[in-house]
Amino acid sequence: MKKVVVKMKKLLLFLSGIIILQLIPISKFEIEDYHTKKITVMVQGEVKEAKQLTLDVYSPLQDVLDEIEVTENADLSQLNPLMILKDQDVIVIPQKTTIVKISINHASKEELMMIKGIGEKKADDIIAYRIEHGYFQTLEDLMNIPGIKQKTFDQLKDSICL
Repeated sequence: MKKVVVKMKKLLLFLSGIIILQLIPISKFEIEDYHTKKITVMVQGEVKEAKQLTLDVYSPLQDVLDEIEVTENADLSQLNPLMILKDQDVIVIPQKTTIVKISINHASKEELMMIKGIGEKKADDIIAYRIEHGYFQTLEDLMNIPGIKQKTFDQLKDSICL
């Protein structure tokens, strides 16, 4: 008798699920919808002419770079051409900087000591941190090093990069 009751409960549960699924409207998904949708992005900075571009949804930054003419001062090395754009993005093409920045993720001890405010001990601490924790994810992570607080970081940040 118990088996029959259990089977009846399972059957009722199954039938209830089917009825509920019939009541839920299922929208039609067509891949063509995504090919017809467009996004608008603005490009400015080191370009010959700032402009607004209309692109397909899920376009990468490379599509924008193919459509614009940059100045000789443009620094495209700071951009990720694979970045997917979204509607109303503003892309600023950066200018080349003359300041040589030292990578806190890759610099040797001697290179780190070239940064104003970093001596031998702090350079050793930075390298030890990299070994123990891996690469710095942000410049601000440098403040995890003993002796480097906000004031020191503010003095260093224009001389460093990841």
